[in-house]
Amino acid sequence: MLATATVVALVCFVSFAVMVGIAIIVKIWKADPEQLKEYRRLKDLARRANDDQADAEHQCECNSDIKITTYWNSTWGNVKSYSVHRRMLYACFGHY
Repeated sequence: MLATATVVALVCFVSFAVMVGIAIIVKIWKADPEQLKEYRRLKDLARRANDDQADAEHQCECNSDIKITTYWNSTWGNVKSYSVHRRMLYACFGHY
């Protein structure tokens, strides 16, 4: 009896995992390629700004899709960190 319940639970779990996997693949497949290209461009821009490239920092300051976080570092004082807003990634998959 216990072995039968274990097998049924295992089959249910595997079925659920397969359905979730298929749903994720479909969601990724439907991503907007232009939005993904823009997201990658902004992510590269933020990476370059974090590497202290002045032109990239200026572009990040002027772009509302880049999130700027300022924090205190005991060695360098106030430090700015640039990243892409999460809503840009969500927009690639049609959530905004």
